Formats: sequence, C-alpha cells, structure tokens
Amino acid sequence: MRLKLAKVKWFLGLFWLIALLTLVGCSEERRTKVVDYPIGKPFMYGNKVILKGSGTKDELKKLSTDLNNYWDDSARVRKEQRYLLGYRIKNPPVYDSINIIRSINYMNAYLNAQGYYYASFKDSIHKDSVGDQIRVNATITINQGKNISIDSVGYQLDDTIMQQLATQRIRGSQIKKGSPYSKQLISAELDRMIAIYRRKGYYKLTKEDLYAEIDTTDLNLIELTLDPFKQAELIAESARKRKQNPTWNLTIKKRATADSSKLTQYKVANIYYYPETKITDVIDSLTTSKGLIEEQHGDSYLRYRVGKFKYQPLKEHTFLSKGDLFNEESYFKTINTLGQIGAWQQVDSKIIERDKDSLDLYFYLVPALKQNFTVDLEGSRNTGDIGAGNLFGISTNLSYKNRNVWKRAIQSITNFRTGVELNLSLGNNNTNQQLVQTFNISAGQKLESIKRR
Repeated sequence: MRLKLAKVKWFLGLFWLIALLTLVGCSEERRTKVVDYPIGKPFMYGNKVILKGSGTKDELKKLSTDLNNYWDDSARVRKEQRYLLGYRIKNPPVYDSINIIRSINYMNAYLNAQGYYYASFKDSIHKDSVGDQIRVNATITINQGKNISIDSVGYQLDDTIMQQLATQRIRGSQIKKGSPYSKQLISAELDRMIAIYRRKGYYKLTKEDLYAEIDTTDLNLIELTLDPFKQAELIAESARKRKQNPTWNLTIKKRATADSSKLTQYKVANIYYYPETKITDVIDSLTTSKGLIEEQHGDSYLRYRVGKFKYQPLKEHTFLSKGDLFNEESYFKTINTLGQIGAWQQVDSKIIERDKDSLDLYFYLVPALKQNFTVDLEGSRNTGDIGAGNLFGISTNLSYKNRNVWKRAIQSITNFRTGVELNLSLGNNNTNQQLVQTFNISAGQKLESIKRR
C-alpha cells in the first residue's frame, strides 16, 4: 500500500513539473491576456528600451531601468502579473506616434540631467494582428554617448566676503576637475554654498540667488581666420572633440538683485524665552503681551506667568549669543536641543528683523507634564518536574518621575521595587520547608540632564 502511494506521489510531482516547464517555455506574449482593448485600432502592447553605449554594467543597468520610467503615460504598457506566471493588460492606450516622440523627449531630458548631452535615439514600431487585436510593440534604441565631465570650476560672486568664503571652503565641494556633470551634483553644490553663507550671517540669501553657468565654448573657434576652409576645419575638429571627450567649464555666480539686504550679514540681537507657553497660545499675541513677568539676564530675556523654570538651563542649551553672526545651523541646533529636554513637549521659534542688520530670536516652549507616578504589578507561578517545587511569586514596581527638579529642567526618576516568592508545597510533611522562599526589595534614584554639545 505504501509503495502504491509513493508511486502516485511521484507521478503527481512529475506531472506538475512538466506543466510548470510547459508554462515557462511559453513566450510571455502567449501568457499575456488583453482585456478592454480598442477594437479595430492599434494599441500599445509592449515597450522597451535598448541601451547601447559605453559604461560599466551597473551604470548601463541603472540607466536602462530609469529610462523605462520615462515613457509617456499614453505610450506606457501596464502589465499586471496574475497566477504567478500569467500577465494581464487592461485598457491599453491607443497607439499614437506623437506619444513615442514625447517619450523620446522625456528620456533625452533625463539623460541631459545625468550629463549625457550627445545621445542618439532610434525608434522601432512593430504591429501584429491577433484576432481583432492590433498590437503595437515599441522599441527605443539609445546610444547615450559619453558623459560630460567638468574641466574647471570657478566662483564669481561679485561680493568680496562671499567670494572669500567660497574660496576658503572650496575643498568641501564635490565638484572637481574631471567630475561627471549632473544636475543633481550642481544642485548639491548650490545647497552647500547657501549653507556656508547662512552660517555666516547671510540670513536672507536663498538658493535662488545663486546659479551655475556652463561654458561650452571651444577657444580654438575664437581664432581669427579669413580662410573659410580653415574655419570649417576648426568647427569639424571641435565637434569631433565634443563627442570623443566632452568637457564643460563651470562657474558659480550670484544673480543680480535690487534687494541689498540679501548681501547683509545679520547679527544676533536679543534672545527671548517663553518657557510657560500654552499649547493654545497664539505666538504673535504672546510676543506683544504685556501681562507677563520679564526677567533680564544680560542680553537675554525670560518671560513667564508663574515662574516654573529658571533661566540657566535655557542659556546652557542655546548656541547663539548677542553680537554673533547669525548661524542657521546653530539656530536649528538650539531648537532641537531644547526639544530634547524632557521638561518641554514642544518648542517653536520665530525670528524678527530689527534695525538693518540685527535679528531678535524668540523661543516658545510648551511644558510637558511635570510629574507622573506609575505602578506595575507582576505575578508568576513556578512548578518544576525536576525536583520538588511549587512556587508563587508576586512583585510590584513603583516609579515616580519629575521632569523639572529645582526648576532647572532636570529629570528625576525614583524607582522602588519589592517582591516575594511563596512555597505552596507545605503539605508534604517536610518540616524544613518555609512559606517564604525569597524576599526582594530595592530602590534607585537617577537625575538626568541634557549636556551641551
């Protein structure tokens, strides 16, 4: 009987293996079903990109994958996988050559962003009739050419301090001579430059105030010559060089602006703290409120209703002082550090410009619940097969947390834990057994505060 069952299982396994191999052997076209297609009209059934160009295998694979995402929506074929090996195309778009041209434009724009400005495209359209279906398979063959590299990098910012800062920190740039050109790389460089300036007081300067200028001019073409054949030879030689080893010169420049304050280096003026801000308070109204108590500490001010917090912990975690050039990085670091202190659940801020080159900083801190008390109760039962034992344990953990000790935003955590384990096997005529097997009691105290970094 067992032999017969084994044979049946073997034949079933062989049957499913043959069926699976048959399905896999079928072309993807046979395994694809089209529903809700336009009858009598050619529709998109398949599209793919073939990349033929120089580059590593990984680079070509990434480019090919990315380019397939740039088919126009009206030319894109959306296949849904069904039943593991089958596919379905629902509501395929009607074929239109305009959509293929639009797809090529999208792909070319993507390649331009990656530094490929000399790509060539060739499209191939194949129509096939299956019953009342007119299927269209579109293939775009691309030779992306060589990636443009940066030949030189320069800065022309028309401002002495900005030019000096750019020159001093040029080592931090990711753009070097020979670097492959890409728009992402240029964007990252502009972000880096703006971050440098906003750490040095340029509070109003934004990324839109800088731009990258590309110079593709071949200096040989500037040579004066009256010979038209010589000029044609120079143009042909320049075109050949651009295809074989395309290089560009890059210069970071500042846009012209009528707003002179964009070139002003702002300094920190007064700093105001509102450590008792309510979650329902309107910040603008709170700033101008006259009903608050104000304490002056040098160039900083503490404004409150009751007086739940001292000034010192706020000052210790502020990374800006009066007279400093405004540093955006230190400003956000201050907000984040104050928010990490458990005494406040939320920190908001505002910057108000005053005079022509000064900024007042306002910090609004919403207090967290000052203290809370928790009680945890645990029970356990322990019976063992190895050795005699029938134990029952119970323990409790008491925890008290104070988030504002001595009004200095110091957190205090007090823990008290006690537990007892009882022996429930006292009926075994063993006079040496005791009811209480173990008794535990412990206590702990911890003070926490965020240290200035």
